[in-house]
Amino acid sequence: MSRVEEGLWESYLLILQARTPPPAEWLASVELSAESFLQQILNHFTVVLFSTLDRCLLVTNHVLALGLHDRLASHAAIRKELASVDGVAEQKFAELETAVRPLSDARHFFAHRGEPRKIKLFSEVARAKKILDAWGAPPAGIAFNEAGARAQILGQMESDLGSIRPRATAALDSLSPFYASRLAFLGGVDHPSPEERQRAAAVMRYFKGGERPRFMEAG
Repeated sequence: MSRVEEGLWESYLLILQARTPPPAEWLASVELSAESFLQQILNHFTVVLFSTLDRCLLVTNHVLALGLHDRLASHAAIRKELASVDGVAEQKFAELETAVRPLSDARHFFAHRGEPRKIKLFSEVARAKKILDAWGAPPAGIAFNEAGARAQILGQMESDLGSIRPRATAALDSLSPFYASRLAFLGGVDHPSPEERQRAAAVMRYFKGGERPRFMEAG
């Protein structure tokens, strides 16, 4: 399940990057404007967050031991399997799919056509600046609502993550009974013995500057 968590965490980190963009001098050194930097963050965020559903489907394929090739672990195929074993899990995955669906077109157009995701005011401000730049018209004296555009893009990203993250968690939680039964089938959870715990504690003390345990010596 770590791949799902990694994707959600990466989405959150992208929001933090959007909140605190690099200094204008650094952006200029890599030929980026503030708008183009935020657009890149938004595009990446959309692709990563959209992948949450696919990542959850792959987890389900393995937890239920369906044996589907990863390329065939589609939402329809997984929901069909879930419907036959657990209606609650199927419902949770349906809710996750509903939350992810609004990103579908934006993700598709960017991934397959290179078209950036559009966010109303932010996109309008960025487009106006590009037109002025193409015409060689200085932006001095023209007031753009940059603060409002930036707030809008941040608000949309936070809303997207806020909608998808709890539903992804609920979908994965609904798999817990299957995961537990799978562990039992494989022999149960491997609990360390007292001796193994003592060895682990000794190793941790060594890594913190303590004496090297004898069992770590070669031979």
